[in-house]
Amino acid sequence: MQGSFRRLAVVALAALFASPASAQQKTAQCLTLEQCIAEVRDPAIRVNGTDIPAKERITAFGDDAVVALLPLLVDPDGRIREDAGYLLHSFRDIDPRHYEALLAGWNYGSGRRNGWLIVPIATTRTDAALELLWADFERDPGTGSNSQIFFALPFFGPERLQPLLLDRIERCRRSADGKPCDGILALFDAMEDPLLANRRTPTIGLFGDTMADLAANGATDKARYTAETYLLARQHPMGLALRIARLDALDVEALARDEEAFAPIYPITEISRFGEQARSAGPSIARFLDPRLDPEVRAAAALALGRIGAADQASALVAQEPDLRDDWLLAYNTAEALGRLQAAEARPLLERLAASHWHRGVRNNARRGLNALSGGVFGLPESEPQGPVVPDEDVLRFLSDVRWAGDEADQRCRIAGKDITLRSDPAGRIRFPARGVSRIDFAPVSETRYRAVRQHIPVEFVQGRVTAIYPHHRGDLIAFNGGEFGGGLVLLPEAGAPRTIVREQVDFLWEMEGKLYVAAGLSHLGLDQGNLRVVDLRSLAVERVIRLPASPYQLVLRADRTAIVTTGAGDFRIAEDGTPLDAAAGCD
Repeated sequence: MQGSFRRLAVVALAALFASPASAQQKTAQCLTLEQCIAEVRDPAIRVNGTDIPAKERITAFGDDAVVALLPLLVDPDGRIREDAGYLLHSFRDIDPRHYEALLAGWNYGSGRRNGWLIVPIATTRTDAALELLWADFERDPGTGSNSQIFFALPFFGPERLQPLLLDRIERCRRSADGKPCDGILALFDAMEDPLLANRRTPTIGLFGDTMADLAANGATDKARYTAETYLLARQHPMGLALRIARLDALDVEALARDEEAFAPIYPITEISRFGEQARSAGPSIARFLDPRLDPEVRAAAALALGRIGAADQASALVAQEPDLRDDWLLAYNTAEALGRLQAAEARPLLERLAASHWHRGVRNNARRGLNALSGGVFGLPESEPQGPVVPDEDVLRFLSDVRWAGDEADQRCRIAGKDITLRSDPAGRIRFPARGVSRIDFAPVSETRYRAVRQHIPVEFVQGRVTAIYPHHRGDLIAFNGGEFGGGLVLLPEAGAPRTIVREQVDFLWEMEGKLYVAAGLSHLGLDQGNLRVVDLRSLAVERVIRLPASPYQLVLRADRTAIVTTGAGDFRIAEDGTPLDAAAGCD
């Protein structure tokens, strides 16, 4: 993925090149270089890992320190060799006369090489160092398995790397398996990263035409996609044209038949990074507002139309209104897009969203949009927090939930009174409390019932623990949650094969007004999303999907006959008849 190396570099550099004072628990006692080197040799001085108290003082001695550290690279003690390599890693310029000694340290012993020395070797900037390290890059161009090589090669500068890279790009263009394409994007990213080699080196001037040729004439899709990704990240017009072409090649009818059809998201968000340069892509993107498509695709399309200034698609955005109540993220992005487009025809819709949508972020974005329609900027007219939650580049590349401070969903209702606990799986209508607010705890399914279920529904059919068993006149509705491994709601009939009703991890479910409400979602490795699926109990068909602020974990009932689904990103409140409501309304 484009940009992944840059994020890797920032994390790694925090440990490699940052001032040691922030992480150290001990202070260096040495005053002279000889005393500091003695501290390095003394294991009692060490704190842990690469925390060397004398590092900053040793680096300040410059070339004298390099001379003193080089013999340690061939010390019999492996710890000392590693420490010396780590300290040399901190020098940005090392005299070329030390190349051979660094090489000897890199090759010392019969075990693994001292990986810290790749960067010091590069800082000598000798022709021999470039030849050596380029051969190492060719041997292993992986950012995970050979990350130090990407920190090292930028020290040679783009002009010296140009002939080597051009040769690799040509091999990438002609290759039948695309293997020479590996590492090209990461190396370009490293060359342009200002944290590496203490400078940012734009590469488009030297390599733009070559990468454009690769995009047009690469022998494999991998080669063409490598070039296209490079051109896109550097705002090259050909990258935009190619991404629009890829988007146009996607068949909406085919995507509508695939529940996992996320293919348009990356082209859409990458096109949106071009801003108004991509305005002509408006019709291409607007196709993906189709209600039959995955909600994430539609939300990405709505956001992109505003980012590229596609004012001719404002009516297509307004037409999304029937789905904006249940899909708060689509509403959030639509309100933002209409505001950025200053679409006068959207005023009634924005006024309705600002006044009554259940999600605070949607109300805020609608108010921001109304402010823009009134001649202001896209922002809240009041003095409220305006800073984006995440950097703008990430907003454009990766679809984020809320992007502005204060836009998370409301979460204010307190639980009061005696809790209601169901001692068995939920069956029938839920019981609203006579007063106050009460929580429903769903009792876990016993091991005996779980084993009985698995006799009829094996893990190959659906994974996870059983979270609920709901008796139905056609059989049992059984809910499963396997975390990142899946889950779902399955009908186990009296006779015949089981049938899947919902393909999502189910946390809990309840019945209300003749409908079955299935709270489902996943929180795993930074992903936190959830849906409330409304199932018609007669047909057992999902008739409605309501996007939750995040994955659900608790059901709360109020005396006013409303239910609240609690999530880590705020509450969702719903009336007994299924109408979404402001979670904070009426709460103390």
